[in-house]
Amino acid sequence: YINLNNMASLAELEISDECVLEPCPGLYCGRVLTSNPNSSCYTDCGACPAGSRIANTSLCQQCSEDAQLRDYLFLGFFGLVCFGVRVGIIGGANVSRPISFPKLVLVILSLLE
Repeated sequence: YINLNNMASLAELEISDECVLEPCPGLYCGRVLTSNPNSSCYTDCGACPAGSRIANTSLCQQCSEDAQLRDYLFLGFFGLVCFGVRVGIIGGANVSRPISFPKLVLVILSLLE
């Protein structure tokens, strides 16, 4: 496989006439350019390596954009959902007793986690 950090864009790739990039059947699978001259130029359709995404042409490309505000909001929302579920489980473990010191410690530890 070619290191995707060295791959800037499709326009910079020099591909011989023997290499034809066939589109993948799904929206979330792609191909990686191989460096082995004895095999086909592209891998089979599959998941892209970490840190890359599917381009318009079914070729995996390195992600180069910074995270946007909506990405941080997405992560923050699911972090709060996980925290809320844990606090609900901790609070519902023993409903008959009021908030006790061990429950408070568990809530603080789940917040730190």
